[in-house]
Amino acid sequence: MEYNKDDLAFYQNQVSRKNKLNVILREKKEQRKQIHENIDYLSGVLYKERKDVERMEKLSLASVFFSVIGKKDEKLNKEIQEQIAAELKYNVAKQELASIEEEISLLNGEAYSLRNASKLCKEAYDVKVQYIKDNNLSCASQLVALESKMVYFQSEQIEIKQAIDAGRNVLCIIERLKDVLNEANQWATLDTLGLFDNLSWYEKRENLEAAEDYISDLYKGLRKFKTELKDIHMDYTHIDISNELSGCGDLIFDNLILDMLSSFKINKTRKEIKKVYSQVLEIINGLKTNAKNLADKNEELRCQYEKLVYSA
Repeated sequence: MEYNKDDLAFYQNQVSRKNKLNVILREKKEQRKQIHENIDYLSGVLYKERKDVERMEKLSLASVFFSVIGKKDEKLNKEIQEQIAAELKYNVAKQELASIEEEISLLNGEAYSLRNASKLCKEAYDVKVQYIKDNNLSCASQLVALESKMVYFQSEQIEIKQAIDAGRNVLCIIERLKDVLNEANQWATLDTLGLFDNLSWYEKRENLEAAEDYISDLYKGLRKFKTELKDIHMDYTHIDISNELSGCGDLIFDNLILDMLSSFKINKTRKEIKKVYSQVLEIINGLKTNAKNLADKNEELRCQYEKLVYSA
């Protein structure tokens, strides 16, 4: 596409029209839905009125009685009038449906003709930006400076997202570890009371080994999280867990003293990871705030950038 000073404004108007059409189409389709519902209702009413007229027209003891007292014709005329009114409402609704279907068809046709408006507007926008830079117009240096800032903010947003993802991974590991440790604590209590058999001993061992695996994953996850925080120059020194967390599975509750020691160690681990969970969650919330602030700044820069391009 070659540069034409009027192209961008032209395609921008097309995009605006396309967006307006989409809004109108949504409204029309909602109206069509309501008309369909009304037609379904009126169809039921009309069916009932027709049945009432048919019943009145048939000879029966009731109709003979009405004839004798001179009220059959009056009753029949009333039912016929109600049927006519129902048919009128039904036909009006059908006409409304046909009318709105035609409107929707015309709007869809216009919207289809503008299907490439956004793409063409973007192309015209890019062509104008390049034209401004190539011809070193007065705002060219401002555009370059804004581009540099936006790229920087975008890279910061990516780094923050990676840190948030790493933090969420730590939280997931802690959640799983908490479940395992809760179960391990129950095993420890039962073992202290001497309520274990040989089969339970193996189940207990598997539970503690699972805790060991999650603790190992937690250390790895925290190292990854701290690396990501370091990349965005964020303090993480207050996040730490004791090296004593590892080794929970080394105690197999051979006697009462070890049973009590294991239970103590499990509870200590639970307290430590609860503290780490709160610390990591607090940092993640702070990162989310930072990410939003960066997004707001980037949006502000983008608006400045577009204003320069459109006014050039």
